[in-house]
Amino acid sequence: MGKHLIFFKALLIVLIIYGLTEVRSQVFLDVESGVVFLGYNDVRIPGDQGTLFSLTEELDASPKVFYRVRAGYTFGTRHNLSVLYAPLEVKSDGSLTLDLAFEGVIFPANTPLEGTYKFNSYRLTYRYDIVERPEFEFGPGFTAKIRDAKVAIYSADDESIKTYV
Repeated sequence: MGKHLIFFKALLIVLIIYGLTEVRSQVFLDVESGVVFLGYNDVRIPGDQGTLFSLTEELDASPKVFYRVRAGYTFGTRHNLSVLYAPLEVKSDGSLTLDLAFEGVIFPANTPLEGTYKFNSYRLTYRYDIVERPEFEFGPGFTAKIRDAKVAIYSADDESIKTYV
């Protein structure tokens, strides 16, 4: 939750600073949602020694409602600043018929398991519009991205987590 709070505080500071600009400005907010169905999601951690298994075929991954929020600010006539918050975490459960070696932990065959696939994304983007037409906008810019990702396996007796930041 701490990363989420930092993200929203940064957004608020950016909007306040640029809200003081007297030239033309506009605030926008996009919210998207839907349902994600995991298809191919095979895992082997570490890649040269772990057991290859599927979070979607050997374990059962339920569909998950997702959302993304993008807020931004256009200031001046051509400057655009936006932030994106896109969390995603999907759970799987079941058991494997073989032992599972995952990130240094061995889970015995037929052990009830819960798998977690997480891929949260945070982005800060700036763009300067060169072309501004009602049907088309174009401009160079840059994006800074923070990724908060993990794959984890849990049983009643053990857990193993591989994080990617």
